[in-house]
Amino acid sequence: MGKRASTTFKSLVSGPNFMTSEPFSYGYIGTQWVYELAEGIGIMGERIYGVSVLHRETGAINHEMSSMVSSKEAAHQWVETWKQEPGGST
Repeated sequence: MGKRASTTFKSLVSGPNFMTSEPFSYGYIGTQWVYELAEGIGIMGERIYGVSVLHRETGAINHEMSSMVSSKEAAHQWVETWKQEPGGST
C-alpha cells in the first residue's frame, strides 16, 4: 500500500512553523487515495487541521486534494467533498 500517510504528512508539515499530533482519522477516498486528518499548531499558535491525501499504491501526495483547515468538522467535510467526486478525485 505504499508509505503510511502519517509519515509523509509529518515530513511535509512538521517543523518550526507547524507541529502535528498523531492522526485522529484516516481512510480511503475512492479506490486509489488514502487520507489522514491530524491536528496541529500554526505559525501564530492557532489550532489548525491538516488533510493529507496520498496515492494508495505510490504514496505520492495529492496537493490538490490535501489542505489545511480551521476545524475538525471542516477537515471531515473536505474529505466528504472529495468522496463525492467521480472516482474520488479529478
